[in-house]
Amino acid sequence: MSESDPIAFEKAALREAGRAALASMTAEARDAGSRAIAGHLSAAEFWKRARCVLAYLADETEPNLDPLLKAAMAHGIEVCAPRMDWEARAMRPRALDAIDLIETRRHGIREPVAEAPEVPVEALDVVLVPGVVFDSAGNRLGRGAGFYDRFLATLPQSAHKVGVVGVCFEIQRVERVPTAPHDARVSMLVTEAGCYPAG
Repeated sequence: MSESDPIAFEKAALREAGRAALASMTAEARDAGSRAIAGHLSAAEFWKRARCVLAYLADETEPNLDPLLKAAMAHGIEVCAPRMDWEARAMRPRALDAIDLIETRRHGIREPVAEAPEVPVEALDVVLVPGVVFDSAGNRLGRGAGFYDRFLATLPQSAHKVGVVGVCFEIQRVERVPTAPHDARVSMLVTEAGCYPAG
């Protein structure tokens, strides 16, 4: 990070503040928020229409959507999650036949097992995107490795027929996220307070 790069410094400060905000949440608040977020997602028309969704597998600080994903599987929705190629710094959708068929890899990230089949991006109806902070325009700040930015840039236009949905707690919403040309946006934001179209 160069001292001549003010965007990088602003992002670093926002990322630190976002992590501190998440760390300040109690387990009870996270659980209640996660249930409310899952309720808003399950009631949304875009979720009801979806046949294939890419969802993150939450760590201890993120909104936990595991019960929602189990319910989606039970209703015949194909659910997949990212498996990271750490050497190529890329992520690929892999099918989840069961929420338990996962393993914890680098940085404590839960991922589908290695033998899980890859799902083509053209099949995706909904992509659920985590982050550290988001703004109302759909800009997001992740953990800093750029996996989601690179992945979202590869999606064909058909993959946006429902949308790229940011998922976070209200405490993670900020007034403005600084952006660079390579930063990807989400088309909607879902928090415990409801669903917000970005823009």
